Amino acid sequence: MPSYAQKLTLLAAVPLIFAVAAIALLVAMQARALAEREIRTLETQLIEAKKAERATGSISYMAAQPPTMSRQSSRSPRFSQQ
Repeated sequence: MPSYAQKLTLLAAVPLIFAVAAIALLVAMQARALAEREIRTLETQLIEAKKAERATGSISYMAAQPPTMSRQSSRSPRFSQQ
C-alpha cells in the first residue's frame, strides 16, 4: 500500500501530467491549423501572381522586343544623300 507521501505525489503529479498533455495537444492542433491556413494563403497569392503575370505577359513580351525600324527611318537625316 502506498504511503501518504506517495499518495500526495500521485495526487499532484497525475493532474499535472494530464494538463501538460492537453496543452501539448492543443498547441499541436493550433500549429497544424496555422500551417494549413498559411499554405492556403500562399497558394492564393501564387495563383493571383500567376494570373497577373499571364494578364501582363503579352504586354511584357511586346515591351521586351526591340522596336523594328524601316529602312528609311533608320537613316539619320544628316547622313542622307541630297
